Amino acid sequence: MGQSSTTPLSAILEYRQLALLLVLLLFLLYVDLLALVTLDLPSAIPSDTADQLASTPHQGSALEGS
Repeated sequence: MGQSSTTPLSAILEYRQLALLLVLLLFLLYVDLLALVTLDLPSAIPSDTADQLASTPHQGSALEGS
């Protein structure tokens, strides 16, 4: 009878570990998707970023500094 009472506890702990692993995996997938989206956005609008770089004087000062 002692084993039958301890088995649910161990099963609950195992399910808790599995749930934590699933949450971590989902979080990693979410971060990967965010990284893909943020990396794809600048390449989708290269003209706007190019215009911003051309209009800002920081590019010229960076060239002078180097």
